[in-house]
Amino acid sequence: MGTRRDRGPTADMSVPGHSAPGHALRRPGCGRETVRLLLLLPRRALGPTTRFLGARGFGSRGSGAAQFAGRSVEEDRRVALRIEDRLAIHELVALHGHLMDGGEFDRLDELFTADAVYDVTAYGAGTLSGPAAIAEAGVALGDGNPLGHHVTNIVVTQEPDGTVRARSKGLGVRADGTTGSVVYDDVVRREAAGWRIAHRTVTPRRKPLTP
Repeated sequence: MGTRRDRGPTADMSVPGHSAPGHALRRPGCGRETVRLLLLLPRRALGPTTRFLGARGFGSRGSGAAQFAGRSVEEDRRVALRIEDRLAIHELVALHGHLMDGGEFDRLDELFTADAVYDVTAYGAGTLSGPAAIAEAGVALGDGNPLGHHVTNIVVTQEPDGTVRARSKGLGVRADGTTGSVVYDDVVRREAAGWRIAHRTVTPRRKPLTP
């Protein structure tokens, strides 16, 4: 009897529970050690990672981004967030400080939806509707604007109905050297052009150890 030849790192690997025995694993960029670790985890523990790698098994035709091809924007809202979605939302929230500090109010459509609601009721300014109104308020504030908006502690969550929320903290550094702290509570929405903030509530932090 001949001995089995070891075909090295590119050898097919059978994945229990994914299609029939002998199902080949040839997932580009997925190392053998990573595969071994994933196979030790219950499928339900993988969460969005399972979708990213392919909900019907490694190397299947329906894996990765191919699963989302042809979906409408509305259908995408009901799909579990992918890793790339979370990264895009983090960058979206971070973009706010750069645009505001640079006075690039003509680019606020890259940040907000056309029907966005910006709630600054806690500051006595009510709500602003749409990028143009938000830009107008920023211009009107003039030198009262902070020198720098610094966003941190971003947490992205998804509700059962598909609503995606991002919560973050903002630090504002004023011209006189004082600082202020706020919480941004955002509802973000995937548009044809990408993720945008559809609703933002700004809550100032004025007292320690309170929600």
